[in-house]
Amino acid sequence: MERRSIFDIISTRQLDTHEEFYRLHTLFSIEQPINYNSLEVFINKYVFRYIPLSDTFLDVKDIRKYLKIEITDCNYSLNDLLLFCELLINIFNQGESIIKKVDSAYNQVKIIKRNIELILSKTGHELRKINNNQWIIAEINTQAFLAAEMVDNETAALNIIEYNHFQIKGDIEKKRSILLAIANLIEPILKDKILGNNGFKQLESDASFLINCFHIRHNNLDGPKQQEYLIGLDEKQLEDWYDKTYELLLLVIITNNYIKNIKAKIEDVKAKYRWVN
Repeated sequence: MERRSIFDIISTRQLDTHEEFYRLHTLFSIEQPINYNSLEVFINKYVFRYIPLSDTFLDVKDIRKYLKIEITDCNYSLNDLLLFCELLINIFNQGESIIKKVDSAYNQVKIIKRNIELILSKTGHELRKINNNQWIIAEINTQAFLAAEMVDNETAALNIIEYNHFQIKGDIEKKRSILLAIANLIEPILKDKILGNNGFKQLESDASFLINCFHIRHNNLDGPKQQEYLIGLDEKQLEDWYDKTYELLLLVIITNNYIKNIKAKIEDVKAKYRWVN
């Protein structure tokens, strides 16, 4: 049997969310690389009160308690781990100008950030800046961020990104509210038949159908607009349809951008194009 190196073994290990959570906690709250103090002690003393995230919280322990990610005897889920990662990243990035002044603190931050980057890579997530002072962890969805960059409304762009946030998974009502906001954004595109008049009639029709018949714009579970098909779906099946609807609405935004900003330019080039013999 061929011997496996330590690199082979390490590269194939499964992510243990509990162990990774505790590793981050150790690096942040237990190790004492800063004049015999932990990074958490340093943050509380010199950084926390000066960053937007602090709000009315007294210190990091206070906000961790509120988020229910303090150290306990329970096993930490992937959601707990990602929430802790998101908290740490926002503390470090918002307080970076202060932290960088102390080499030992900044070096410890770089170690923790490296761990977080590896965790996100293994779980299929990525870090995204949503404004000047906020970073979120979201599932990797290149199409979503492409669509978000194509809309002029900042709130709508944030809604598009937020749908991929790890805490939204399983939250049917939150997903419905985000889909409704996106549906309102693209309503003029569908109403003016922009897609249908440019060869994308089926996409236009399907997007309108899902918005109006899958309990997004209207109450389709009971009342005059009730849809029999939906009544037989459980929450997981409805969420799957919401996810399909989300992907379709992103496609509407991207296709609309193609029609408005790219299609005519390509046609113009085609008209002028001549093959060189």
